[in-house]
Amino acid sequence: MAQHSSVNFNFGVSQPLLNLGTLEALKTLSEPRLFDFLKEDCQPIVTKPRRYSNEDRTFIAQKGRELLQDGLIQRSNYPRRAQSHVITKESIKKASLHRL
Repeated sequence: MAQHSSVNFNFGVSQPLLNLGTLEALKTLSEPRLFDFLKEDCQPIVTKPRRYSNEDRTFIAQKGRELLQDGLIQRSNYPRRAQSHVITKESIKKASLHRL
């Protein structure tokens, strides 16, 4: 947020930009304590890793490098992981057909 003062979208039409307002840094007195309520013996739920196609693996690695370079994410030594979800136009169409 320190790098940007506002968010604008240009949809490629003759209308003016859509401005979602200004961004201001959140001012807090102290860092929030997110996990204070957890007991010491609490363990995360373990799930099997997702299987990705070669195309998805390449996409995830490329986007990870880009996010690191842009400073939007940082490396972590945390022993747990969050799995990536690759969403394609085809998967969105398929999901919307199942809801009909």
